[in-house]
Amino acid sequence: MNIRSVPLGEIEKKVQLSVLKTGDVFRFGGFTYEEAMTNNNDASFYMVVEITPKKTGRVNIVSMDGKHLLERDESHLVIRHDVELYIKPAETEKG
Repeated sequence: MNIRSVPLGEIEKKVQLSVLKTGDVFRFGGFTYEEAMTNNNDASFYMVVEITPKKTGRVNIVSMDGKHLLERDESHLVIRHDVELYIKPAETEKG
């Protein structure tokens, strides 16, 4: 697996959860990109499920590995990632 790290001398931009939209993917700043890619030390990427309307200031998130469904404060600082998802056509059979 080719994992690209942050160039020496550069810092990843952190944003508040409140600026993300449903479907956006991020990781917590306490984990490196490499840790999240390999799910090392229980690090993972997360996706915003919804900005919780019933509880002002809260955001529902789910880990990309499906192990964690969490609710976090919208002021939490995270690192947003652009993600491209490729879904292959379904397997077929002669019928």
